[in-house]
Amino acid sequence: MNAEAAERDADRALLAARAAVREAREHVKRIEREAEEEARLAKIKQKQAGDLGKRGKQLGRKWRYNSSLDHC
Repeated sequence: MNAEAAERDADRALLAARAAVREAREHVKRIEREAEEEARLAKIKQKQAGDLGKRGKQLGRKWRYNSSLDHC
């Protein structure tokens, strides 16, 4: 193998390595965006669950008051 062929192989390897690094960075960015979206959706679900819990407590109180009136 002569020096020119070795240099071409090294250039190809360098380009392949750069492409792999670029793809890895893009993959990390994509995963970060997905994680941010999942966190946002989880926060929304958590708020909705809390709101439902508050409503449930209110319904329970109303039911207890009404049931106590029925016994009078």
